Amino acid sequence: MATYTDQELNEMAVLAIFNYYNGYYSKEYIKDNFGLALKVLTENIRTSVTKPQGIKSVSQNGISVTYNEGSGFNAYLTEEVLSLLPNKSGFYAW
Repeated sequence: MATYTDQELNEMAVLAIFNYYNGYYSKEYIKDNFGLALKVLTENIRTSVTKPQGIKSVSQNGISVTYNEGSGFNAYLTEEVLSLLPNKSGFYAW
């Protein structure tokens, strides 16, 4: 399993937001203005990259954990992260 530095995780978070807005905001602007969203997103990425691959659920000693990977699920840009970002309304994709 790959390990990532905090800086690499932060770069992934910035890139995820940059791509989400199709480059509308510069990476510097994202770093300077979306700090809370970046913190939550970085933790989402950290959790996602350390999750066991190919396992949907784990049960042990009466405790069960199920990983959500259904259609349309985005482990990174969760509702919590999106609520900390500006509305994407007004963005059009052709």
